[in-house]
Amino acid sequence: YPAAGSPMRGTQPVCLWSAAGLGKSWNVREFARLNGYGLFVEHPSAPAMDEIQKMCGSPLPDGAGGWIIPDGTLVKAMRAASKGINTLFFVDEFARFHPSAMIWMMTFLPGVKKTKADGTVEMFYRILTAKPDATTGALEELECSAAHLHIVAGGNLRQKLDEAIWDRFDHYRIKFTKDLVMQIARGMCAENGIAAGTLPETWANIA
Repeated sequence: YPAAGSPMRGTQPVCLWSAAGLGKSWNVREFARLNGYGLFVEHPSAPAMDEIQKMCGSPLPDGAGGWIIPDGTLVKAMRAASKGINTLFFVDEFARFHPSAMIWMMTFLPGVKKTKADGTVEMFYRILTAKPDATTGALEELECSAAHLHIVAGGNLRQKLDEAIWDRFDHYRIKFTKDLVMQIARGMCAENGIAAGTLPETWANIA
């Protein structure tokens, strides 16, 4: 992706691949912080059957005999993007998703394309939330432009994706180099107020 608010490269999100522990998650957070995103939302994937509900939202007891319907991680990102807030949605350990969540993501990621008055085509994401629409009573439908919602996934090189979901992404492999690992380690230390000393080189040698 270029800077926040820029259209996607083609119509596909990006999937980052590297060896485990190379700092993909930290790098994506830094990319969001440094490139003008108004919101960063991270979804830590798990092989659980309720992953779709975690992304879309589901009713929860409010402790007073009623119910609340908080936004799931993806709905939170889309709600902000639908208001023009440049948002980055990061799906960590993407290949660990439960098969039902993978199938759901396959149908979500292609989005919908709309032709504007000037003849240009714009891509939108569309999702049904767990909340009822105040007017119709049906489930609320959210829509946002891909220009305001950038989707990045992360995976370790030993993990595998089904070909159908693989084709939904542009793929980028972060190649291991000692200098890169040391640079990431120095950044992590600085962010957390840790005196780096020889830690970056030690971590790079172990990795």
